[in-house]
Amino acid sequence: RPTRATLEKLVVQVSSMNACSNVQGRGRDDLTIDVLEAAADAFLNGDTATDVDRSGNCGIDKAFKAARRHLASKILSSFADLRNYFEQAGNTVKRLDPQLRNNAALVQHLSSFGLQ
Repeated sequence: RPTRATLEKLVVQVSSMNACSNVQGRGRDDLTIDVLEAAADAFLNGDTATDVDRSGNCGIDKAFKAARRHLASKILSSFADLRNYFEQAGNTVKRLDPQLRNNAALVQHLSSFGLQ
């Protein structure tokens, strides 16, 4: 199981690669480990946490919680897919184009994580 420091380094590298590889100039380099931690928290605790809405009322409605949990799930699954891609690509890294944007599968995984 990776440590927080390892995941943090990976997220920094992913953000950097995302900024360099996006062919449409929309790559993000502002994603941090905080994004993953917030997604994990929302996914794991979203149904049981007591939230306060902007008007100070306790209990955000079910639709909002469901949407938040769905988004958190997409963030976590896209990051897991990206990690799996890196594991598989590790054996074939010499075949990757140095121009990152020319690697369709890499760009797809980076974009998926960056757009969530």
